[in-house]
Amino acid sequence: MVMLYIFTGILLSIIGAAPLGASNIAVITTTTRESFSKGMRIAQGVGLGEVVLAFFALCYTEIISNFFEMNS
Repeated sequence: MVMLYIFTGILLSIIGAAPLGASNIAVITTTTRESFSKGMRIAQGVGLGEVVLAFFALCYTEIISNFFEMNS
């Protein structure tokens, strides 16, 4: 059962990452027009931003779930 959850999560992650966003297009454009190193710098910045957003989402989800548990 655990393997089913893992494979489902991997499949849904791939499907969710398929549509290109503005950051992905910027990385692709910079890499093709400029150089690989400039594209990697943008990709690292975007990756760091995504990690920060995921951390904020995690924190606020905890706050919201605590609110609903205390105020049913």
